[in-house]
Amino acid sequence: MLHIKISSLVYTITLLILVINSSVFGQEVDSLKTIKMNEVVVSANKTEKPFVEVTVPAKIISKKEIQNSGHSRLDEIIREQIGIVTVPGFGGVEGVQLQGIDPEYTLILIDGMPLIGRVAGILDLSRISLGSIERIEIIKGASSSLYGSEALGGVINIITSKGQKNEGIEGQVYYQYGSFKTQDFATDILFKKRNLTLKGNFNYYSSDGYDLIDNDDQKTVEAYNNITLGLGFIYDMNILGKIDLNTNLFDEKRDGTIFLTSPGDNKESNTHEKNILIKYTNNILKNVSIDIDLYRTNYINDEEQIGSNNIINTNNFNQTLNRLDIKFKHSTSSGSYYTVGFGYDKESLERTNISLSPKHNSRFLYFQYDWNINKKLNLVSGLRFDNHKNYNSQISPKVSFKYDMSDKLFFKGSFGYGYKTPDFRQLYLNFANSSSGYIVLGTKVIDDVARRLQDNNELIFYNEIFNSNLTAENSNSYNFGIQYYINPSFPIEINLFRNNIFNLIEANIVGRKTNGQTIYSYSNLNKAYTQGAEIQGIYSPIKKLNLKLGYQLLFAKDIKAIGDFKSEIVFARDPISKQSFQLTSNDYFGLYGRSRHQVNLNINYYMNQNKDNLNFRINYRGKHALVDSNNNSYLDRYDKFINGHFLTNLSYNKFISKNIEIQIFIKNLLGYRDVDNLQNIPGRMYSFKLKFKK
Repeated sequence: MLHIKISSLVYTITLLILVINSSVFGQEVDSLKTIKMNEVVVSANKTEKPFVEVTVPAKIISKKEIQNSGHSRLDEIIREQIGIVTVPGFGGVEGVQLQGIDPEYTLILIDGMPLIGRVAGILDLSRISLGSIERIEIIKGASSSLYGSEALGGVINIITSKGQKNEGIEGQVYYQYGSFKTQDFATDILFKKRNLTLKGNFNYYSSDGYDLIDNDDQKTVEAYNNITLGLGFIYDMNILGKIDLNTNLFDEKRDGTIFLTSPGDNKESNTHEKNILIKYTNNILKNVSIDIDLYRTNYINDEEQIGSNNIINTNNFNQTLNRLDIKFKHSTSSGSYYTVGFGYDKESLERTNISLSPKHNSRFLYFQYDWNINKKLNLVSGLRFDNHKNYNSQISPKVSFKYDMSDKLFFKGSFGYGYKTPDFRQLYLNFANSSSGYIVLGTKVIDDVARRLQDNNELIFYNEIFNSNLTAENSNSYNFGIQYYINPSFPIEINLFRNNIFNLIEANIVGRKTNGQTIYSYSNLNKAYTQGAEIQGIYSPIKKLNLKLGYQLLFAKDIKAIGDFKSEIVFARDPISKQSFQLTSNDYFGLYGRSRHQVNLNINYYMNQNKDNLNFRINYRGKHALVDSNNNSYLDRYDKFINGHFLTNLSYNKFISKNIEIQIFIKNLLGYRDVDNLQNIPGRMYSFKLKFKK
């Protein structure tokens, strides 16, 4: 079966390249280095810097790349990037895995401000529409020196449209229809008059869902629809500075629920999100600028189980974050600059199964120095201090460099400290699942609950060692990269990385009630590491043809597991003879959900004076496993693995007039499916898009 798929893949690639070469042979070479010089990154330093000068591993997904892809939601385009994997989480949502680090350790930003709503530990990236996004910046490696908690693995910053240079109206409106009655309608409008720019965007997205298993009563993915609305303005007051205001609303209704799992009756989930961001920027002196960000965001998720006449059960989640961030930048005559910032966070949560209404208040101060030591060497060092109300304060350093050996050869290196504070769930949760026979208690409530159970003689045993305060999970991140331009249109980049992760928070059995229910709570226990290499190359043999190839090699392992396998205390059972046998270090595979190998290929061809585009992408993910199938608590070679597989996407964009564009998109061209293990891949899908632009 795999041989057939590979043969089909090779045939498709060969045919595509032959068609392209027959019509483009002999065109002039373009310079990718010149193109990259025009791109800037703000996420790496919290200030604009040319992409080619960034000292840390970074990736930009441009607006053109987003539009050519055919994708509508953030999770779809993210999973096509090298070194990034989207992994399923609780309730069917998918999170981002950077350099083998779990999704809950990657910070997701919109215009530099954090998204909230980690209902089940990770963010649902599918709630973000791609319609009004200008670009997506990806920074790999610990970034807590600038961004604080959750940036242990890296940062993904979604940059929205910032206006236009010319006066008048510009915008677009499109409608896309695809498999499973998926509809995507969006409009994005900008209007500029002198110093004032008005911005507006609207998106409606719906799907009937799909069912991969015919002999059950439920769909694999239930029907849902959502609306996104954004409004804002930019007002340039000349010497008095500039104000940029953005407001966004998101509303979704979905059949089915995450937490309400009892059989029968109708279930539905409703999500409401709103945020407002006010940015003020001004050059207060010749070489000194100030940025003030005032941000408020609120995320609500309500689940209801509805009987014939009334609501039987509910589950509610209501999180709010307020942030003030003030930043000063001082530039020197040598091109170096200092950045100093400080701010305040106020976060609160109201949630079913949390009896309190916990609040987190924290203050932060950060400093960064971008130093051009000479024409060849750029050194960036930074430090951030976070003072938290409920747990120990954190100091997060980072240092990185870029050395230009020549105009073709460049070296990069970075070291960073990252951390993630315990979340509300790990501190305050009080959840009992009587049907499955367990209780989960946060560390701030377990002592009181255990004392009450003991007084009522309801405890068989209780291990008090686990009721200590949690500390922040943290990591040391190392990256070293080499970039070499074989010629201006053929760069190759190699990046070696290592992430040492400490104080991982895990749920453990801490007691048992007299009725047999198991009590779980959280503690800092494990250490782990991820390490590997990323290799990326971009080749443009002719002006209209662009090839991108990327490969990641990843090793991700638990330190305790390594010790147990070395000590020869881990066993597996032969499925036929039922006899146990001892495992060795060579049998240990690593952490769950990690693939040893990942390959991405992107073939991009422009036609009709670069207006039309044919885009073909291949993504290969090597074998991985999500569960311990032989019940020895570790992932070893005798567990059941999900086979390595290819996902291929093909899109064609055609301008039928100056302002009208059509797009045909085939997702998962080879029709790959694994119903038992990968229920987020329903098979081959088609869509058609009609777009009007002004």
